[in-house]
Amino acid sequence: MKVYNISKEKQPNYYAIILATVRYDTKLKYAEKLLYGEITVLANKNGYCYAKNKYFADLLNYYKKCIINNSINCKKCKFYNR
Repeated sequence: MKVYNISKEKQPNYYAIILATVRYDTKLKYAEKLLYGEITVLANKNGYCYAKNKYFADLLNYYKKCIINNSINCKKCKFYNR
C-alpha cells in the first residue's frame, strides 16, 4: 500500500487543541493523540468533523487501517463520538 502526502494547499492552517486529559492519557498512543488534535481542527472550523479516514491517512502520511484503529481506540476512551 502506498501512502500519499496531502498537498500544502489542502493542509489546514489552523492550530490543534489537544486537551490535557487526552495528552496525558496512558491508554492512547502518540498517533491517536495527534489524530484527536486533527479532528479538533476540523471541528473548530465547522462545528463538526466531516473528514473520512482517507483524508487523515493522507494528511498524516499514515495507513488508512492505522487511522481506523486509532479512531476506534479514541472512541473507546470516550474522547469523541462518531
